[in-house]
Amino acid sequence: MKIIITVFLIAFLLITNLLKAQVPPQWDTAKVELTLKLNQVNNEILNRWDNQPYCTDFAGNLMLANSNRGYALFTPDTAFPYPIPAYQNALYAKIDTMLMAFDTLGYKAVDVTLQYPMLVDSFTNSQYYLDFYVTVCQKIKQKGFKLIIGC
Repeated sequence: MKIIITVFLIAFLLITNLLKAQVPPQWDTAKVELTLKLNQVNNEILNRWDNQPYCTDFAGNLMLANSNRGYALFTPDTAFPYPIPAYQNALYAKIDTMLMAFDTLGYKAVDVTLQYPMLVDSFTNSQYYLDFYVTVCQKIKQKGFKLIIGC
């Protein structure tokens, strides 16, 4: 019985391999039309461009400093929401490593997500968050990056 099932399985696989799906002919027409249109647009851009570089600054998001991480920005234990210097120093070292990677990738700016109400005085531990972000922003500026704050 096992031999019969194996033979049928092999035959099925061979037959299905021969009946591979084909691209519908309408898609070739769409590809040709799309390619022509894209070439026209590209030529129009090239004709209008003065060969000068634009002021685009590519940026990376500094996920380690994302405010959605909450207390994890200054303590590993959310039950103890106060800064632990050894933990923060390790986090700052990781942030330095990410900034070096951004520099290696050629980024000119760094995006930091900072959500409301993290820095509002009435927000719990807002001063700790402020101290953290001041340090992070100083590190970003020291490395020569532009700073983008995403809210």
